[in-house]
Amino acid sequence: MSPALLAALLCLHASPQEPAAAPAEPSFLHQVRRIHIGALGDNRDWTKLLRQNLRTELQTAGFQIVDQPSEADAILSADPEFTITVDGDQWDWDHKPDDYYLFKLTLPTTGALLWKAKVITRLERPEEKESRDVARLLSRKLAAACRKSAGKAGPNAPGP
Repeated sequence: MSPALLAALLCLHASPQEPAAAPAEPSFLHQVRRIHIGALGDNRDWTKLLRQNLRTELQTAGFQIVDQPSEADAILSADPEFTITVDGDQWDWDHKPDDYYLFKLTLPTTGALLWKAKVITRLERPEEKESRDVARLLSRKLAAACRKSAGKAGPNAPGP
């Protein structure tokens, strides 16, 4: 064995092998490409429909949906909420409270908020149509926010 080869082998063996670096988390919204769909509320039937429709609509908008949070650039979750006016005219059917989902896109390791959006739902419609419309509206809002983020970051900003 040549001395140079022996020296190279000894150097490789002596130097500690560092684990592969984890991919850097996005610092801008437009760097998000891989999304994990997390908790979407507690209504199982609605959640299942919404999860399926979000997967389809987000993929159509150019995002990759991943099954594990550790593989994701960000985690999308939602909390069902509603608003009620407590100081005003008595309740009537023309002024029903708004039911909505507050969607949040957070970093998988720190939970830092990258983006949020409120999507109003109309529960008197069939669940399948409503969940499809909510998913479509949310994916459009997220794609528009990503484009806006890219525009603000400028052409020389780091990409994904």
